Amino acid sequence: FKVLKMNGSHMIGHTRMATESAVTTEGAHPFNTGSDLCLVHNGSLSNHNDLRKWLFKEKGIVFQTENDSEVAAGYISYKMVSD
Repeated sequence: FKVLKMNGSHMIGHTRMATESAVTTEGAHPFNTGSDLCLVHNGSLSNHNDLRKWLFKEKGIVFQTENDSEVAAGYISYKMVSD
């Protein structure tokens, strides 16, 4: 992850058991969507596939992984802008 080369003022350490996607670097938390939202999620979303399709079709949100937490981050980001 090249932590020593990263810039920033915040860091999160998080472990997870994969429930909805493969164990890969790309699927690792946290997920960021937009310029000011980062999400770490521990759990499983039962409707993430339907929500992913709706967010893409209706709101143009493109996802990089199959992870349900990325969908949650995308939904929260959308709600923050729309409310």
